[in-house]
Amino acid sequence: MRLVVGIAQVSATVLLLVACSGAGEDTSTTELAVTVTEEAPSDWIAYSDEASGFSISYPNDWEVFAVDEAVVADLLGGIEDALPGLNSVAVPFQAGLPLPGGGFNPNVGIAAEPIPDTASVDEFVEVTKRALKLALPSYVSTKQVKVVVGGRDSVLVHGSYELSDLDPSLDGRFWMIQGATADGPVGWVVTCGRVEADASTSAPDLEECDAIVRTFELSNS
Repeated sequence: MRLVVGIAQVSATVLLLVACSGAGEDTSTTELAVTVTEEAPSDWIAYSDEASGFSISYPNDWEVFAVDEAVVADLLGGIEDALPGLNSVAVPFQAGLPLPGGGFNPNVGIAAEPIPDTASVDEFVEVTKRALKLALPSYVSTKQVKVVVGGRDSVLVHGSYELSDLDPSLDGRFWMIQGATADGPVGWVVTCGRVEADASTSAPDLEECDAIVRTFELSNS
């Protein structure tokens, strides 16, 4: 179960790393323009990190857990040639629903990395999607939504990829919603999703993930 601890963190890390590569094949999406203000359910837990400058809310049966660097290193090992500079990403937050046998599924991770301060959110996301396909060949995005989250322009991308892209011995697919925004020279990505065999069984958790991602807010918004 160590796998499901690191999947969301890896996805957030990959999304940030590929944003600076600028290569690859584009992924088809449906784009919608939406403005939202999301308030978390009253029984959710509000988490704030003053040092990193963000806040996020998550269900009260989820738990915050320490980032397992060994898990991430193992999972990223198969794609590090396509994405040099893996060590440049900071992952200040990880939480998920604890499983009886260990691990967390679904889960959410937050990652941040320096990006060109002239990049718009749209440019950040489009370059990211093209390059993500290079690192994870089975990756597909199914919907892209422009939103305002925490008073800041953001983009939500619904997508998935086969776990075998990370390790040929792994089965299943990681279904995720990723929220991306830019704060000057820093790109932020919130990845929430779950490991599941098909989209239908992951749908309820992805609805919850959508709500979680929309609660993300930077303290200087």
